[in-house]
Amino acid sequence: MKGKKLRQSPILDVQTTPKARKAEIQVLDDEQLAALFRYLEGRPLYMPVLLAASTGMRRGEVLAVRWCDIDLDRAELQVAQVAELVARKVSIKEPKTERSRRTITLPERLVEELRSWRKEHSSLCLGLGLGKVELIFPRWPDGKLIDPSHFTKAFSREVAAAKLPHVTFHGLRHTHITHLLRSGVPVHVVSARPATLTRQ
Repeated sequence: MKGKKLRQSPILDVQTTPKARKAEIQVLDDEQLAALFRYLEGRPLYMPVLLAASTGMRRGEVLAVRWCDIDLDRAELQVAQVAELVARKVSIKEPKTERSRRTITLPERLVEELRSWRKEHSSLCLGLGLGKVELIFPRWPDGKLIDPSHFTKAFSREVAAAKLPHVTFHGLRHTHITHLLRSGVPVHVVSARPATLTRQ
């Protein structure tokens, strides 16, 4: 049987160009993180940034936390809902997976900061005539849900103003995980993210 000639080599249809690597997510070291806290203290983003860096929570989880989700006496926080931006509309939804719906044990310093913030939060609500606002980090002065995209932009501006490496808000989650690993927490434990993981 005679061999047939091919008009074009099939090799040309094979993808030979390697896929571009995803850019590494910037994390902050201890000194940089401390510098960020010092810069933000007294500013609106201080508490949400502290919460994210202390727990590894995602942006949508942080913005959707309510006071009823936190038990300061037991130093625990329930991740029960998330804030999402879909088609330019901000809404509250349930976590996508059961693993995302979790209990986080809060560090002592964070509990103390949250107690102080709860008093300040109540005073702000009273002064603005808002009554009881369930969200821990509402949009002032109306007490409604913060637009995640606006929050991200505000965070980037603050990081730049603090003259720190360009870290995204999501980078705080990776910063938290990196610090746990450097502290000697086993990789499989960090991956599992049990409730006792953030106790310090």
